Amino acid sequence: MQITAMRHWRDKTTHRTQMTGIKALLLLLLGLPIVIPAWGYCQRPATAPLILNLAPGVTYERIAVMQPRPNMIHVAQIDLTQPQLELLVTPGEIGLDNRELNARTTSQFLSRYQQDLAINASFFYPFREHAPWNYYPMAGDRVNAVGYAASNGKVYSEGHVPTWPVVCFDAQNHVQILAQPNCPKGTQQGLSGNELILNAGQPSSSKGKDQPYPRTIVGTDATGKQLWLVVIDGKQPWYSEGMTIAETIPLLQKMGITTALNLDGGGSVAMVRSTPMGPTILNAPIHNKRPMTERPIANHLGLRWRSS
Repeated sequence: MQITAMRHWRDKTTHRTQMTGIKALLLLLLGLPIVIPAWGYCQRPATAPLILNLAPGVTYERIAVMQPRPNMIHVAQIDLTQPQLELLVTPGEIGLDNRELNARTTSQFLSRYQQDLAINASFFYPFREHAPWNYYPMAGDRVNAVGYAASNGKVYSEGHVPTWPVVCFDAQNHVQILAQPNCPKGTQQGLSGNELILNAGQPSSSKGKDQPYPRTIVGTDATGKQLWLVVIDGKQPWYSEGMTIAETIPLLQKMGITTALNLDGGGSVAMVRSTPMGPTILNAPIHNKRPMTERPIANHLGLRWRSS
């Protein structure tokens, strides 16, 4: 009887332990949709201002503003006359599927092409975003850039939207932002944005509904020797809610930018730098409502300053 009772007690204890483990696992699984985004919130850059000298002629600044709403702004200013600098748009080529590129995050682009600084670039298609497990493209999926795109002197997207302006770099890294659908002969790297924000110092009216939004902007001065890469985080209440096109104009002018082009925004925005530990995200991207999650996108604009 004593042995039977002990066996019965042991079986009940084992069953109770198993049930406790199952309940803990269920609670963990149910909590993952909360825990994963919460972890991202904890990883976002601090709201304190920051200035870094990344390389000769390359500086990064993090700017926090509170009016008219909280926003985090990330600015890379590049002196294109520095001889060690090289620019790169993601290489692409039309395949048998009639698509040009394998989707990558900005961090993946940085690593794959050994860049030192990179941002997201062109609008692209196809795209959908229904749930954290149901979106397109995922990394490696095939996509097309919208508009003009050229890499290392080879044009792989001819310009699907004839009214969209372009940013173009020649072999000497001289930059032009032009209100035309294609870059001139001799362009080494080039791509389209959807609208000019500033044109020769003059504000351009927004084409659509102007609402606060995460934004990636490329800007130049009148000489074409200075380049600005501007990333504005958004869709994150009380941290960074995004800016309207109209709100970006005085910000850009204060920096010294005379011509500026709006690139892909929303969940695509990203600015990444290389470090000895690997790619480091400088901003707070938000893909599929998950902060600090990068979206796989079509192409990117990269900068390399290491000697070859």
